[in-house]
Amino acid sequence: RSVQLEAFRVRSNNGPNLPSAMADLGQFPPEAELDDLRAYRELVLLGWNRLLEPRPTGARRSFPLGKMKSTVELLPSKTLDTRPDGKLWATPMERLLTPASLEDLGDFVLGAPADQNREIADLVALLDDADRETLPYHVSVATRSILLVQHAPGFRPTEAPFMFIGQRQKVEKVVAVPWEVAAELAEGLPEAAELGPVLVIQMTGRCGSTVLSKAMEWLEVGCQSVSEPEVVTDIHEMLERGLCSRADAVQALRTVLLLLIHQRRRAQPDKPMIVIKNRSLSCCWRHCELLPEALPEAKQIFQYKRLEDVIGSFHVATEANMVSNTARLAHQCAQDRLLWMLNGSPIVTFMRRMVKTMEEDPAIAWAPTDQACGGGLKLHIDVQKFVACGSLGFQTLRNVLAAHASVMLGRKGLWACTLSYEDLMDRKSACVADLLRELGWLHLVPDPQKLGTPEGDKVFSIDAHSGGGLAKVGGSTLGGDARHLQIIKQ
Repeated sequence: RSVQLEAFRVRSNNGPNLPSAMADLGQFPPEAELDDLRAYRELVLLGWNRLLEPRPTGARRSFPLGKMKSTVELLPSKTLDTRPDGKLWATPMERLLTPASLEDLGDFVLGAPADQNREIADLVALLDDADRETLPYHVSVATRSILLVQHAPGFRPTEAPFMFIGQRQKVEKVVAVPWEVAAELAEGLPEAAELGPVLVIQMTGRCGSTVLSKAMEWLEVGCQSVSEPEVVTDIHEMLERGLCSRADAVQALRTVLLLLIHQRRRAQPDKPMIVIKNRSLSCCWRHCELLPEALPEAKQIFQYKRLEDVIGSFHVATEANMVSNTARLAHQCAQDRLLWMLNGSPIVTFMRRMVKTMEEDPAIAWAPTDQACGGGLKLHIDVQKFVACGSLGFQTLRNVLAAHASVMLGRKGLWACTLSYEDLMDRKSACVADLLRELGWLHLVPDPQKLGTPEGDKVFSIDAHSGGGLAKVGGSTLGGDARHLQIIKQ
């Protein structure tokens, strides 16, 4: 690993002054301010070409069609698996860091509205079609609708390493369902009355959560996994930007998860255990506190990895996917921050937003449990020192936010248990057995004797990210780096 955090700790250069226009962030981010994923994407796209391109912004908040009144098909003008302007992705990681949105449809037009006498019945038929899978793709606050995407016969979007990537491929139909109609639809599903086993994995990122969810599938424990549904991130952003009430967010979260769980059980009825693995807490932590209210029977766990290893992994992945040779060279010399001004320095504004969240947001307010260890102290983070370190500072700060949120949410009793990457890769299928036992679900496994055996451990040698666009540099996913794990043990 090329990252040395000690260099970060002792660096004395405080970096450029922040633009005066950023003096007051306000309570909620405006439309022009980037979110976590879009800010990260700017690191990958950094280069001289950004001088000639429009300045990046957050998600659009308005469209000409306004609020949806009834269910209607949307007719895209382009494939969903391209940039919003229809151009090809500059790098596979740009694809990963572009959130789902209405903009994915290009200049779409409206199809015929649904027959209101058959609206719910037709939507149920859409969900129950196991051959043409239909899943929630995006929660639109601009139109107050939920977008459902239906695929070509036989195509399985959940088989992609990240579901939202699979959902952009082989799309046959896009349907916008008003929030109220979608909620009525969800409450009529059998899962609304009896949820069944549902596990939600919250995590730091780069910590083996994809490995865990895919391994549980491959171990044939009666489980099917859904990797990083974008609808959860949408709900976080709605709250983050003050665009909906808490009650609206809870209802939207309940609705999309019920639709998702119901569809998966219809598609694979022999696998009733549903594992939903979300993105890093840095971009979706606000939904965690809503989940017990939205789906009381669902269980959340938190998966993590040693923080400096997570930062280093993100840092290396960023460099490997940079589109500009100039930016890559500057990144290697820890000087890429000097290029941030080419696109108006929106990354700096978002870094200040992260600091404001950790210092002031009451949902994750820092409160020492031991008065002898920091009682009465106020959390203060000097964002300038992080800005001075460029991409490394950005990755450090967003992962500190994820770690901070995980601790504060954990204190509220939201995690059924926690799991470390190092323990998972050391004990492999035996660790899966312990997890299922802790959740009270081991009795659901058809053949529990397979867990904790060399045969069961073989699934950890399969690349869970294959085809996902997240480049590995001598990756530790393939069974774990034995030397690295031994150093940690020592």
